[in-house]
Amino acid sequence: MKNKQDEGKKITYVKVGSVNDLARLAFSNDFYSKSLFCYKRGSRYRIALLGEHVANNIIAYYIDSDKRCSGILYESNDSGEHAVISEADPGMEKGFIDVFEIDISHLDEGKFAKKDVQLMKTSIGSLAKMAVKAAMRDESIRHLYLFSYKGKRIIGGFDLVDELSDGVGNFYYAVLPKDEKGNFVAYDYKTGRTEFIDKVREYSYMYLKIINLAEGFPFFNVPD
Repeated sequence: MKNKQDEGKKITYVKVGSVNDLARLAFSNDFYSKSLFCYKRGSRYRIALLGEHVANNIIAYYIDSDKRCSGILYESNDSGEHAVISEADPGMEKGFIDVFEIDISHLDEGKFAKKDVQLMKTSIGSLAKMAVKAAMRDESIRHLYLFSYKGKRIIGGFDLVDELSDGVGNFYYAVLPKDEKGNFVAYDYKTGRTEFIDKVREYSYMYLKIINLAEGFPFFNVPD
């Protein structure tokens, strides 16, 4: 049965690159993270995070697993980053991201109309600065999505500038000049310099999470 608040809502699935990417997207601090959901689809289990609401679409970022999931143990430190799907529930353990077994299959799968999302092209420097400013405003760590599109590396994020919010979902993006890789963008607010890195280092920088997508957003379609 559909809840009244779900009426008219459709779900759009976007696959992330790995369990590390899903955990990085959900993780906030040692004892609080965004909720993940696990439910059966065919012969496998889908582990998903409900993300942005754009027009009548809810974007669900997901990975598929062969086993039921109670949580993800996530660790990011000087040794690197590691995320493991767990069938056990250790309770309030440091770095444990809860996964709730809830069937959300009542949400119909939908498609984006061209009018639902406005694409806003910028430079990587401006994109990072926008995201850092939004993070400071919201007192949270912001994230950017990285994906391939027609042989190019695209990085971007939703609704980063309040002054341009007009009821339409704005997606700000930049084309990377080279094949940058990393889990975070380090932004030096003194010089405006950006660097792609695998782990958080000095705290003299502002950091943005990078969420690698296995596939691009279905609404992303720009001229070559």
